[in-house]
Amino acid sequence: KACAFIKSNLDPSNVDSLFYAAQSSQALSGCEISISNETKDLLLAAVSEDSSVTQIYHAVAALSGFGLPLASQEALGALTARLGKEETVLATIQALQTASHLSQQADLRSIVEEIEDLVARLDELGGVYLQFEEGLETTALFVAATYKLMDHVGTEPSIKEDQVIQLMNAIFSKKNFESLSEAFSVASAAAALSQNRYHVPVVVVPEGTLSDTHEQAILRLQVTNVLSQPLTQATVKLEHAKSVASRATVLQKTSFTPVGDVFELNFKNVKFASGYYDFSVKVEGDNRYIANTVE
Repeated sequence: KACAFIKSNLDPSNVDSLFYAAQSSQALSGCEISISNETKDLLLAAVSEDSSVTQIYHAVAALSGFGLPLASQEALGALTARLGKEETVLATIQALQTASHLSQQADLRSIVEEIEDLVARLDELGGVYLQFEEGLETTALFVAATYKLMDHVGTEPSIKEDQVIQLMNAIFSKKNFESLSEAFSVASAAAALSQNRYHVPVVVVPEGTLSDTHEQAILRLQVTNVLSQPLTQATVKLEHAKSVASRATVLQKTSFTPVGDVFELNFKNVKFASGYYDFSVKVEGDNRYIANTVE
């Protein structure tokens, strides 16, 4: 039904319509859309410095999505020339998105270098958040576009680990979204941060209540990526457990045991005096893990 809807609503003379149809058909298995030579020529003609960056991005992504040939070096030339005229944050992000559809044989360095310039344009808020003045949606699109392009070219992005964490804090700070496009951008960023070759933020959440932990003398932790997918291949270690009152270390360098989708630490044989304790936990097992030490 979804595929039939896409085909019946496709306007073969509109680049934006072709872009959304191509993206949607890729997400649906067995949904093939046939494109006429006339439509192909329309898309190729849109890859020009006379088009906006948005139009170039939509045309290139549509050609790629439909499996149609494209001269990547020529497309890169048009994109670079047009970007020099627009130079907005969103246009630069769309240039990153476009480059991820171009051949790796094309010299994409000039577009990759834009990432560092974009990072310099981010605003830091209280040392906790990092985002563009343009807002949450633009910030999330930047994260998604950056990791897609870096996976494509095989180069680590010029973003420091603490900056990735600050970007993540900003992107996931909202519980309600103002538009579908904003929600889509956050979902895209979450997917990128969960599956890329360079940085995977770790989320550690206690399972059960404090009273459960106290009564059973077992600390259970859920260890996931930002999409709440369990990182069952991880190794989880207690760095130390310290008394809040005396600061004395009562337990250290102890491994958690994986049990299903959670990790457990049994401390029945450890004599804890009554009171509160600080636990420091480290998650290892993959050199991509960041934000992997939790207090």
